[in-house]
Amino acid sequence: MAKKVATRKKKARTKSAKAPGQKVKKSTSGKATRSKSPKATPTRPKKAAAARAKSAPTRSTGTSLPKPASKAELIVREGFVIDATGRGQQATSEVLLLGNREGFRYLSDVFAQLSEQAGARSKSTEPAEPVHLSRLEHPVNVRLSDALEFRFAPLTAANRAATFKRYGITMKSREHGSLFGRYREVAETEYQKVARQIQQKK
Repeated sequence: MAKKVATRKKKARTKSAKAPGQKVKKSTSGKATRSKSPKATPTRPKKAAAARAKSAPTRSTGTSLPKPASKAELIVREGFVIDATGRGQQATSEVLLLGNREGFRYLSDVFAQLSEQAGARSKSTEPAEPVHLSRLEHPVNVRLSDALEFRFAPLTAANRAATFKRYGITMKSREHGSLFGRYREVAETEYQKVARQIQQKK
């Protein structure tokens, strides 16, 4: 009888030693041993597939701009259209901008940043530093684009007067009329400047 009670106590100790989710193995010595549960390996969080683009400074102003994707492409071409809405026909300049999905996404990021700058400078009366997009830098396709460059600057109600003064923007300075006439006028003006410089050196 005492032998049976000892056997029951041994079984009870074996059951109590067994934890939920663990298997109890019998060793060669006849004693019950706990099997080690596998350790949980810490998993690192996966990086977001659409990571935010890094900023790269422009060569002209040092303003930080979103970094374009490697596949981004923009093609800029200059042309003209015949405007017949007035009394006579005249050539009007035109800018053609072609871009793939990544190229326009880059421009969208640039304009979004300029919008934020305009909001942050809403009370400043000083003109903001412009953003210069060079024709010689990615994502502009240099081999297919005309020699045209772009410059963008935030304009607010507070810095409007100072910005106009900086760039010489007035109603009289607005270029209009025939494209050929405007180019001829610019060419003659530049020629006169160069001619004056030559005369002064003599």
